[in-house]
Amino acid sequence: MSKAPKDSRFKTATVIYVFLVGCVCLHFYRRPDWNMDMIGYMGNALMTNHTPIERAHKLVYAEIRNLPDRGGDALLGLSASADPTQDASRRARAEHVGNFAEFLPCFAIRPAYNQILFLASLVFGLTRAAILLAVVPYFALSLVVFRWASRYVDTAFAATFSLLLMLTPPIASIGRTPISDALSTLVAVSALYLIFEIKRDVVGVILLLATILVRSDNVVLVVPVLIALWLLRRLPFWQMTVLGVLSAGCVLFINRMAGDYGLAMLYYRNFVGTPIAPAEMVVHFSLADYQRAFRQNITVASQGWPIPFLLLAAIGYFRRSRLSILCGIALVYIALHFLILPNWVERWFVVAYIPMALSAVCVEDMLHKTVFHGIQESIGRVSTLRAGGRER
Repeated sequence: MSKAPKDSRFKTATVIYVFLVGCVCLHFYRRPDWNMDMIGYMGNALMTNHTPIERAHKLVYAEIRNLPDRGGDALLGLSASADPTQDASRRARAEHVGNFAEFLPCFAIRPAYNQILFLASLVFGLTRAAILLAVVPYFALSLVVFRWASRYVDTAFAATFSLLLMLTPPIASIGRTPISDALSTLVAVSALYLIFEIKRDVVGVILLLATILVRSDNVVLVVPVLIALWLLRRLPFWQMTVLGVLSAGCVLFINRMAGDYGLAMLYYRNFVGTPIAPAEMVVHFSLADYQRAFRQNITVASQGWPIPFLLLAAIGYFRRSRLSILCGIALVYIALHFLILPNWVERWFVVAYIPMALSAVCVEDMLHKTVFHGIQESIGRVSTLRAGGRER
């Protein structure tokens, strides 16, 4: 008899949640956070259609120069930053086709994202397509998070928790920054939901492998997931090995086809400075340089968002959350990613933050059953009594 009030509450909470997240997405669409990487993605998107490099350069920078409120000045190197090498490199890319072309391999390692960006640009134009490929996946990700939480707790609480989670700065940043992170995170979190929540292993693993095409560094998420499935006896050892080798081979193939400059150039760009002509440089990055970057970014990480999310993961562990294994995977992902590239950029770790946060509420214990179900039943009885009183 309490089903109708419960359904009504679910619909009300869902509608309010979708409306509020929609308002946030509209704000992100109108006020995006422009990022230099979008130039590389735009260039690669045009190159997928075999656009001549001179025309690609002209089209991309025409979009950048037309950004509202002079938003493109920083991307053109016209507004001074704390890094003069970065400003010089940005000006060189804007002024010279050759410098622009030499940076494209650094962003060609996201083939699926570049192709989707090109297809979307045919309808919306390059800039709007890039914005939509951040905002729309962010909105879809909010629905996945809400759906996941609402399987365990009251809908109103799930909506409140999900909204606050999606508004935390590292997660909000992926919806506001028009690059590949939002789409990558959506696909990865959806794969984790399919695998560990509703036990759709085949579809989930296929989707997880597809994340490598969106961002090749997602291979460090694929590896611990495959190992976890083997330990849970849901995947034979030989299948785990084959899929792991396939994942690593896919990354190597993508890097080779993209013409990527390798780890030394990646480290140089992250820790030394922004080159003007990366294809013409011979980069030396020593073990001492790596150790220095590692120590510096450990400090950066300790002052950022890992601690709050680790606390949420600890709550989930002590409450025996069903997502505890996902927290383990998330920690392995963070460790592997940081060991390979010891630079702390919060948006890279959102795919780990989300399951760590969800583990705090995705709990099936006596407290949940007694309190939340008791509240729901009490509200149902009160509604029934009120309806009976009105009938009399």
